[in-house]
Amino acid sequence: MRFKVGETVELANTDGKIGVIIDRIIKTGTNGENKPWCVIKYLVKPNDAQDFDDYLSCTRKDLKKYVYPTKPEETYYDVTELDDGYKLLLYASIDETDYEYVAAEINDVSYASINKKFTRKLLIGWSVCASEDIPNWSLKRGIKIARHRAFTKPLCVMETPHRHEFDSETIKAILTAKAQWFKENQERFLK
Repeated sequence: MRFKVGETVELANTDGKIGVIIDRIIKTGTNGENKPWCVIKYLVKPNDAQDFDDYLSCTRKDLKKYVYPTKPEETYYDVTELDDGYKLLLYASIDETDYEYVAAEINDVSYASINKKFTRKLLIGWSVCASEDIPNWSLKRGIKIARHRAFTKPLCVMETPHRHEFDSETIKAILTAKAQWFKENQERFLK
């Protein structure tokens, strides 16, 4: 496994100690039988290093790829009783991106760029259970269907450039309002 300068790595024989590769040192030569050899060492700055004396010289066996922790998906759902015994499940998910992909065509020449732009999106999907299916209804299945719709054909998409915009109370209020709207307009969705 190869490592790049600037890459964050985990030191293998430690309790999850993390560092950054500062330099890669390659030594080559030939032995007495004219057979070539190569040794690759990495200069690693551990996160707790105070000065250069704390830096470590490591081989590939001493390092592991660092797996960044993933942020759990922020999800919310609301179950509402509709007319005629139907159950409505609204599912909301928060999606954050730190960039925006822009593509344009000017005078038959295609241009593309990636801009640094934070966006926070609220996606809402829905699923409905008919009254005759209530005995077989499961929350897990309803969430799965609503989640799929939120990402493929959302009922609602809201976007903001502010990191702290959609908090849990706001999302619950939006879900309640959307459930009321769905109740009043259910003939658009249920045939």
